[in-house]
Amino acid sequence: MTSTPPDLTALISAIKESFACLTLGVIIATSIYGITVLQTYIYFRRYLKDSLGLKAVVGTLFVLDTATTGLMAAALYHYVVTNFDGPLETFISVTPSDMGYMYDFMFRDHSIIVLTASQIIIGFIAQCFFVQRLWYLSRNKLVVGFLLFLAIASLGTGLVIMGYLLTHTQVLALDSPVIRIPTGFAGIMSAICDIAIVIALCYYLQSGRSGFAKTDSLVDRLMMYAIQRGSLTAICQTFYVIFALVYHARLIFLPFSLVLGKLYCNTVLATLNVRQSLKEFNHSGEAMEPGSQVLRNARTQPKDLSTLEINITTSQQQTSSFTLDHRGSESKTPGFGPKNSLDNV
Repeated sequence: MTSTPPDLTALISAIKESFACLTLGVIIATSIYGITVLQTYIYFRRYLKDSLGLKAVVGTLFVLDTATTGLMAAALYHYVVTNFDGPLETFISVTPSDMGYMYDFMFRDHSIIVLTASQIIIGFIAQCFFVQRLWYLSRNKLVVGFLLFLAIASLGTGLVIMGYLLTHTQVLALDSPVIRIPTGFAGIMSAICDIAIVIALCYYLQSGRSGFAKTDSLVDRLMMYAIQRGSLTAICQTFYVIFALVYHARLIFLPFSLVLGKLYCNTVLATLNVRQSLKEFNHSGEAMEPGSQVLRNARTQPKDLSTLEINITTSQQQTSSFTLDHRGSESKTPGFGPKNSLDNV
C-alpha cells in the first residue's frame, strides 16, 4: 500500500487547522454579537435623553459590528461550502524552504481582510470613547494626547497592513517582515493604549475620594468596572499579538482577531448601560458615568469635614436635606425648594 507523502499530509493538516481556527473564531464572535444586540437594544430603550453624538457613536459601532458578523459568515461559507471540493492550492500556498516546506493560508476571498479592517476601526472608536471620558475626568492634555497617539498609531498601521493584504493574496509569509513587524507594532500599540487607559482612569478616580462613604463607594465601583472592561480587551489583544508573532505562519491568532472588535464594542455599551445601576449615587436621579460633575466636585470638597449636607429636590417640588457623616449614616429633613436641583457633592 502506498503511503501519503509527508508534504501532502502536512498540507492537509495545515488546511484543517486553518479551518478550525476560522470556525472557532466565528462561533465565539457570533455568540458575543448576540450580547451586542441586547446591549444596543437596552441602550436605545433606556437612555433616550443622551446626546445625538453619543447615540451616533453607539449606532456606528453596532452597524460595524453587524457588518463584521456578516463578513465572518461570508468568509466561512466561501471556504467550507463554495470551495469545499476545490483544489488544495485554493487554500494553501506551498513554498520550499531550508526546513522543508512552508504552508501559508491563502485569503483569495477578501471578506476576512475587510472585516479585520472594520474591527480595527471599532477598536479605535472605543479607545477614543474612553479617552474622551478620561479627558472629562482629568483635563490632562499630556495624558490624553499620549493615549490618542497610541490609538492613532495602532489604527494607521493596521489599515496600512489591510491595504497591503488586499493586493497580495498570500497573507502569511514566514520569513517576511512586511507583515510581521507592522502587525506586532499595531497590536502592541493598541494593548499599551488599553492598559494605559485603565491605569489613568483608576488614578483619577482614586483622586475623587472625598472621605465620605457614598462617594468612596461610587469610586470603588467605577474603578472595578474600568479594570474589568479594560483588562478584557488588553488580554485579548496581548494573546493576539503573541500568536500573530510567534505562530505567524498559522492562523492560531485568528479567533482572537475575530473576537477583539466585538469585545471593544461591548465595553463601550457596558460603560453606557451601567449608568442606570449607578444613579442611586447621584441624588438628582440622573444616570452617571466617569467624569461626571459629581466626582469632579467631590475632589474639591475638604476631606476633614465630619458631615456633608445635600439638598435633593423631587418632582413634587419637595426638597429633602440629607446630612451624611463620615460613616455614611444619614439624617433626613423635609422641605421645599425649586425643582430638579442638586447642590455640589
